[in-house]
Amino acid sequence: MLSHPDQFQAVQEDHELIAPAIEEGLRFETPLTTVQRYVAERTELEGVVLPEGAVIDTCIGSANRDEQRWERSEEFDIFRKRLPHISFAAGEHTCMGLHLARMETRVAVECLLDRLTNIQLVADDNPRIWGHPFRSPTAIPVTFDVAG
Repeated sequence: MLSHPDQFQAVQEDHELIAPAIEEGLRFETPLTTVQRYVAERTELEGVVLPEGAVIDTCIGSANRDEQRWERSEEFDIFRKRLPHISFAAGEHTCMGLHLARMETRVAVECLLDRLTNIQLVADDNPRIWGHPFRSPTAIPVTFDVAG
């Protein structure tokens, strides 16, 4: 959100936007990029035959930016129409900790917004997300004021 100050300001002004901001963050910067799966039975997908028993890499990061699913998929937009993403996988492989992760993130953002003001990224040091298959920033350098 800090890379998009106008959207961050909207979240600061309306905490009801925290949940959609979290979901957009998960979609846009997926923390888990790929998972491996075995093909259960011979399948054809987009004209490619996948033989039974083949190991495939499912690219969650790519799926969450599928331009056939999301308009302006390469843009971060907390106001976009909410559609389910697969950052926590799906079906029987759904992450068991997804509700805890969302709750912890919401509490952290609420505490941050209640305790700090004038939060800004350090101008020359936009954070970079690293890692494969798990991704996260190595640091997020910011300046801020403590709320009065």
